[in-house]
Amino acid sequence: MRCPHCLIDFHDRQTWWSVVLGGDTEGQWVITRRTCPACNRFVLGLENGTSRGPITQGQQNAELNVLRSIQVWPKGVARAPVPPEVPPGIIEDYKEACLVLSDSPKASAALSRRCLQNLLRQAAGVKPGDLSGEIQQIWIVANCRKTLPTILTRFGILGISLLIQTRARVLAT
Repeated sequence: MRCPHCLIDFHDRQTWWSVVLGGDTEGQWVITRRTCPACNRFVLGLENGTSRGPITQGQQNAELNVLRSIQVWPKGVARAPVPPEVPPGIIEDYKEACLVLSDSPKASAALSRRCLQNLLRQAAGVKPGDLSGEIQQIWIVANCRKTLPTILTRFGILGISLLIQTRARVLAT
């Protein structure tokens, strides 16, 4: 497993611990805790499934045949720092998009779209319009120069990945 706090890989069974909450019509429920040996921080989860044998509420270290697993803490996964050239408003939206991704991929996509549009408008100077048209403006410049525009390169992975992901979505529709 990769630690969502520090992004270091570790074998999660080394530090795995669980406690049974009980069962309902959907099966047994267990809270899990893994401790990253690199940063010593907890990764908490909620698992649902069928028991591998008799278990009781409050029992520790009970294992399930897991049907569903939800990471409860931390809410999201650590990301590389956003370059300092990125305007604060875009940083806010980007961080929020990362935070809501696991709960609502559609909300995350809407915020990512907003990041990309603000990046294109503020930094690349494209004329406002629909996102497809804005991407097309920057894509034409990129194809003419046979490279990505400098503005997107300046914003590194954030700008490039937003452009590529959104372009793929636009082409798919």
